[in-house]
Amino acid sequence: MKPRRWQTEALAAWRAAGNQGIISVVTGGGKTVFAIMAMKELVASGHIASVTILVPTVALQEQWWVALVVDGTIDPEQVSLVGGSAQIKPSAHYRIAVMASARTKMLDWDLTQSLLIVDECHRTGNLGMQEALQNRAKATLGLSATPEREYDDGLQEVLEPALGKVIYEYSYEEALKDGVISTFNLM
Repeated sequence: MKPRRWQTEALAAWRAAGNQGIISVVTGGGKTVFAIMAMKELVASGHIASVTILVPTVALQEQWWVALVVDGTIDPEQVSLVGGSAQIKPSAHYRIAVMASARTKMLDWDLTQSLLIVDECHRTGNLGMQEALQNRAKATLGLSATPEREYDDGLQEVLEPALGKVIYEYSYEEALKDGVISTFNLM
């Protein structure tokens, strides 16, 4: 699969930021594919030993499992689920965790040689997740269409200290112009 222009640019920005940061990309723009590109690069280089992916819902956990195992060709025995269907495999190199279940468990995880991907990271920008996100990962990647939180300072106070600054933005207008998303009407 050939990367989209924005994915190539965002990957370069993420590398330049020391493999840390948040990307703000329109819904449907290809954030999951981008994250898998970044993950595979770090795994192939030996820079990380494991990957932890935090998601807000069981439905997203299942989507990530499909993305890793079916689309990403990761051995299913190497993927552990935390929360939801809870197929915890201690020796797995990839962990997909539902945020509510991971909040307390993360305190015991050793992420010092891991890539931490937080999908829909704006949902973790609350004080309840702040302690869990203090578990420092070797590399971090926040994914969101809307990382700025409207009613609090969670982006600045929780997300940026844990994941890094917003390093790349790809808007609806750009995605529409590039043909990444379709036109739509709101009724």
